[in-house]
Amino acid sequence: DLLSKLQITLWGLILLFEFISESGGVGFILRSSFEYSDLSVLIVLAIIISLIILLGNWVLNYLHKKYIYWEI
Repeated sequence: DLLSKLQITLWGLILLFEFISESGGVGFILRSSFEYSDLSVLIVLAIIISLIILLGNWVLNYLHKKYIYWEI
């Protein structure tokens, strides 16, 4: 579905921006874990981001079904 693809793309772009710009955030934590070769941080970040994306998809689908009754 379009909303889930959009959300995954946006998360990827945000992580890439934070990774490159070294601003504080998840991308910075990701960069630090690569520098120190900390595999546990990578696994935890993957789980957290996956849960956030799944929760976001659930909320968006619920709101879409609840308030939008038609399809184009």
